[in-house]
Amino acid sequence: MWGIIQDAVKKHLAPLTQGLWESVLFWRTLALLLLVFLMVGYFLRGKLRSLLLRPGRRNHDTQIFERSDAIMSEAQLSSCLTNMWNSHHYQSQEGVRLLNFQQFFAQVGNGYLDQRISRTLRPLLHALSQLTDFTARHFFPHPNPGLDVYCLYPELRGAAGGQADNFYQQHAAELERTLKPVEDRYQEYRRAVKKQLLK
Repeated sequence: MWGIIQDAVKKHLAPLTQGLWESVLFWRTLALLLLVFLMVGYFLRGKLRSLLLRPGRRNHDTQIFERSDAIMSEAQLSSCLTNMWNSHHYQSQEGVRLLNFQQFFAQVGNGYLDQRISRTLRPLLHALSQLTDFTARHFFPHPNPGLDVYCLYPELRGAAGGQADNFYQQHAAELERTLKPVEDRYQEYRRAVKKQLLK
């Protein structure tokens, strides 16, 4: 039965394919199509690789985000930055979170595979490094040992005029200039995460 169907198909297509194998036009067209296909494949190799690896990459990056968010969530960073903006202080555990977040991403295995997220993370980590460097040099424990708080020059807080007040205000302004990039870069990072992982 199958042989009869094959014979019928061959007889039906015979007029169409009879001169095809000897046709120079056919082989040139086929060669050009193959060349175009190879060129498109070459130029889109990154996207093709990304599509093939996407599920595994996405799972990896989602786990990295969840682990880093457990170290320091958006709400926790916002609270820390608000304390520094408004009162020029931060809780001890907030400072630990800032450092732990940076140390987490310092480990090679904790990097994002998606370059669109990585490109926003690098400036954020740089801004956080600038902030923690500033706090390490200019923040000190609150004089009241019962408060687990670090303050910008606590002995100068509330100084009325004079050199002490000028010194404090100068560093308060520098603190604010250091906080702004952290806030901006974190928003960019979260937008990239939302777009690439949470869609």
